Amino acid sequence: MKSLITFFILSMTTTFAFAADGPPFRLSVGFGEVLKYNIRYQNQYYRGKKDLNFTTIPFVNLHYGPIMIASGGLTISAYGDRDKSVYFNINRQGDRYYGIGMDKRSDSWFFGFGFKYYKFNLITTKDINGKSGGRKTALSYSEMQMLENKNILRGSIALELYDQKYAEYYYGVKASEVSTNRSEYHPDRYLQIALSGLFIHNFNENINGTLGLAFKSIPKAMKDSPTTTNADFESMLITGISWVFY
Repeated sequence: MKSLITFFILSMTTTFAFAADGPPFRLSVGFGEVLKYNIRYQNQYYRGKKDLNFTTIPFVNLHYGPIMIASGGLTISAYGDRDKSVYFNINRQGDRYYGIGMDKRSDSWFFGFGFKYYKFNLITTKDINGKSGGRKTALSYSEMQMLENKNILRGSIALELYDQKYAEYYYGVKASEVSTNRSEYHPDRYLQIALSGLFIHNFNENINGTLGLAFKSIPKAMKDSPTTTNADFESMLITGISWVFY
C-alpha cells in the first residue's frame, strides 16, 4: 500500500511546490483520506487486514529555495532550476506485511538522486535502512494544466523498476516460512506501470481541496507470490484539504 501512496504523494507535492511562480518560501499543511483495496494475503498489520482500507495521511509541503520537505521526503536541488535540475532525495518507501508465521516486512528509508527535465523525471534510490537493501528506479512523465480560478489538473505516468533484493524482501517466502498453504518463493526483479490523476481546487488563496486517483499494475513476480491476492492492479482514491502559507 505504501508504495502506491508514495508514488501519489511525490506527484502531488511536486505540483504544490512548482504549481505557480511566487516567493521562495511556500508552506502547505493539511491531511488526506486514502481509500485502497488490499492486495496482500493474510496481512496481520492492523492497517492492512481489511479488504478495503481507509488511512489518514498528512499533507505537508515546505518549499524554500532549493529545499523541499514534504510527505514524500526531503528533496534538495543540487543544480538547475524549476524546469531542469539534478537533485537528491531521501524518503520512506516499501510496505508493511506481517504474514502469519513469517518475519515482518516493513517500510524503510531510501536515498538517491534524480534528474528533472521539464515534464520528465528520472530517479534512482536505494534502501539505506538495512531492510531489503534493494533499489528502485523510476522514469515518469507528468502533464499539468492550469484551469480557471487557478485550479490545477495533473496527470502522471511512470515506469518503476524494482531490483531482486527489493522483490525478495517484500514478496518472497523463505524456507523457514513455508507452511501447509504457503510454498517457498523467490521472485526476480519486476517492472510496474503507475498512473495517477490529480485535481486541486482553490477554494481561496489559502485553502486547497484535493481529489486524486492512482493505479499500479501487478506484475507476475508480485502476483505469483503467496503473500498477495490474485489482483491485476492496485487502485487508490485520495481526498484531502490543505492550508497554504506564504
